[in-house]
Amino acid sequence: MSKFKDFEKDLKILDEIVGSLESGELSLSEALSAFEKGIGLYNACHQVLEGAEQQVKILIDNIETGEKEAVSFDYFGE
Repeated sequence: MSKFKDFEKDLKILDEIVGSLESGELSLSEALSAFEKGIGLYNACHQVLEGAEQQVKILIDNIETGEKEAVSFDYFGE
């Protein structure tokens, strides 16, 4: 699965975790477990976003310098 699809899936799960934590219906143990899982998903999503930001910077730099060579990105595994 590509990192973009993982990102979208992870972001959806993270949103569900936030909703369950905000609902206040989880026990303390469940809330701590959900929070821990959420932190892991946040870190994974953040890493993908940083990779995307680097791609954008490279593309903008190429435009500004007149670089016409295609840039190959394999960060996202696509």
